[in-house]
Amino acid sequence: MIEHDSLIHELINITTAPESLQKKLNEIVESIKARVNADGCALLLMDKDHQSLSIWSSKGLSSKNYHGTRIPRGHGVFWKIFDEKRVFAIHDLRNEPDYFPHPELGGGEFASMLCAPITHSGETLGAFCVQNREVKIFTIEEISTLENIAYDLADSLKIMRYMHTLQEEASVSLGLKELGQIIGSRAGLEDIFDDTISHALKLTGAERGVMWLTGQNGRELAQSAPHDLKTREVMESGANGLLTTAAGTRQTIKVDDVNTDRRYKGLDAVAKRSLMVQPIVFDGYLIGFILLADKKTSIDGFYSIFSDYEANILASIARMVAQAVVRVRATRNLQNALEENRKNVEELSILFQLSMAMQRAMNLDELLRVILSCVTVGKGLGFNRAILFLVNENTGSLQGMMGLGPDSAEDAGRIWQKLEKHEGKMADLVQWLIERDPYEIYHSAFNKLAQSIRASLTGDSVLAKALREKKAVNITSRDDIGPGDADLVSMLSCSSFAVAPLVARDTALGAILVDNLYNGRPITESDLRLLMRFTAPAAWGIENVKLVERLAAVNKELIDLETQMARVEKLSALGEISAEMAHELKNPLVTIGGFARRLLAKISGSRTEARYASIIVKEVERLEVLLRNTLDTARLKPIERRSVDLNQIVNDVVDFYRRSMMEKNIQLNIALSNDIDEVSMDPAQIKQVLINLLVNAMDSMSCPRHNMPRILTMVTETAPLDRSSVRLIISDTGGGVAERDLPEIFNPFFTTKQSGTGLGLSLSKKIVRMHHGTMEIDNRLGIGVTFTITLPCYEIKDSSVEQI
Repeated sequence: MIEHDSLIHELINITTAPESLQKKLNEIVESIKARVNADGCALLLMDKDHQSLSIWSSKGLSSKNYHGTRIPRGHGVFWKIFDEKRVFAIHDLRNEPDYFPHPELGGGEFASMLCAPITHSGETLGAFCVQNREVKIFTIEEISTLENIAYDLADSLKIMRYMHTLQEEASVSLGLKELGQIIGSRAGLEDIFDDTISHALKLTGAERGVMWLTGQNGRELAQSAPHDLKTREVMESGANGLLTTAAGTRQTIKVDDVNTDRRYKGLDAVAKRSLMVQPIVFDGYLIGFILLADKKTSIDGFYSIFSDYEANILASIARMVAQAVVRVRATRNLQNALEENRKNVEELSILFQLSMAMQRAMNLDELLRVILSCVTVGKGLGFNRAILFLVNENTGSLQGMMGLGPDSAEDAGRIWQKLEKHEGKMADLVQWLIERDPYEIYHSAFNKLAQSIRASLTGDSVLAKALREKKAVNITSRDDIGPGDADLVSMLSCSSFAVAPLVARDTALGAILVDNLYNGRPITESDLRLLMRFTAPAAWGIENVKLVERLAAVNKELIDLETQMARVEKLSALGEISAEMAHELKNPLVTIGGFARRLLAKISGSRTEARYASIIVKEVERLEVLLRNTLDTARLKPIERRSVDLNQIVNDVVDFYRRSMMEKNIQLNIALSNDIDEVSMDPAQIKQVLINLLVNAMDSMSCPRHNMPRILTMVTETAPLDRSSVRLIISDTGGGVAERDLPEIFNPFFTTKQSGTGLGLSLSKKIVRMHHGTMEIDNRLGIGVTFTITLPCYEIKDSSVEQI
């Protein structure tokens, strides 16, 4: 006989004793087990959400008595007890159809069971359950005793559970408050992740967790997995569909048993028993997820399910995290905006200063040098090397105009060290850009390489593409290089570079190519944007300088034309006077010539008088020819063609000036081809052309500053592959024509001599053109000039050719 009253009194004392709750419960369960003479006893209490039963205490069930585990609603005889609110005595569990062998309560170790519900005011709070390993028929006294114990302890257990709930809620509130304060002070998302997961695990009892944010495309942006739950495992498992469902419903989703849940497959790769997913939502927008796995119990390696209360805790955490994440993102966006604004101000300052430097450039070469200096110096755009290309409209290609950059890594170090001394103040840098010595640039190997590069405007090269699309192109690796750029990459010895077009008035003027060959720094999109911002004023600077140079050239032509017109007027008047004087001198000269010939005819032998008379006759004849030529020129005599021997004309002119060449110490090399037929030409006018060229050559080699060997070469030959024309080549070693004078030498009245009309070369070219021939010049500065005259062997009828 069990002493019912003493047991009740003992148990009531236990529930009110000022000792730990768990110890009290263990003492209650131990007492019931002893009084009812059972092999095992357990106390199950209903959770707050009324969806699961938790084992608060157990004794003697087995070596695997799992305190703190939960039995989901609807599983087995235990929930039948709660639904029917009556005692269940089962003497043989193997024959009980409603019995479910819960591992939490010993599984199949027990053969009989007695359960009594704990009720209070119609509410089922829980149940006491005793079990035996042998089949047993429980007595009425044992059933009554357990039922009375459950009834008598209902008040105390309700108070106990209420106090425990208050403590738990207070602890959770403090934990949530602490989490809110911590993540509210965090400046980085990574710290927020770590703090959130650690608090979520502590407040819910989960073993592992992960949190990540998603962008608008649903892709992962950041994650935190301090407890070895990796995002890859989540996304490759059935949790992918789980997240999709949570994202659609915006609700917490719980999975009590990943091994038996049929909604999602593959969750056993994420959790061992249970998990729950909470979407992170702010202002209706999904920004991420929190996933917790496996509710821990008091026994290592054994896990239970998550309750609705714990799901509510996770939802509260998600709301706080959403605000913290949005705050951090807003702060970062603001910081990024401020940083972007700072960069924009800095870039505008750089562009302003560089524009100032470009505006002070006086010519195209100086402007190109300033532009490339701006692109390569550290206070500017800071690229290692740069090449500037301009469009050549005559050839339809891009032509490398100038390159600026080190020729080697050692050269790079020396130049950068030198630049550091000039980059202290931007104003000093601008001055340095203008005054920088161009010698080092113009004579560098890289500049010569740049000037040798040509690219078609219609090809598939990077340069052509940038000009066609008027967009910058960034080549980051060899994979971006097409067949059309193989030669360019080989010349640059660099497979990473960028090209930005120079565009003004919606017209591509050229391009700038940049690379970082020596420091290896990747060219970023930010670098490319700054380069494109710089190329706009650079292109306008080039356009303006070209316009100024064209205006200067036109202005010079106008000035030269006015000068020439003045000289034409003077020479016209002089020509009229010369023609009149020649006409007046002709008659007396004819008379003198006549008398001289008579005297010569009457004087015989070798007398001195005969020699003097002969000289008078020859000089008079020479003067008559001179006067006749003067009159012919004044009258604009037309061409009088006849077949003549070109070699004979050359010999006549050479013989006439041979003595002068000897006096000036000029060596004559003459090579006349015997394979030349007679040529249809005006011999007097062609002879005049040869005289003009010969005299100019002699004058150039007789200059006091001339210190080269004086060699004059004359060659005649038939044109290659064409025997219908002949060529006459005249070369000298007079040092050549200055580059600035070369475009002017065929202009009328242009001369570099102290005396002379400047009509010789102009008239010569006109005579050759009248013969349907060509006159070309090969100027070798520092060496000499070669004129090549090509004449057709036969007369060509063309009434459009003007007459001299």
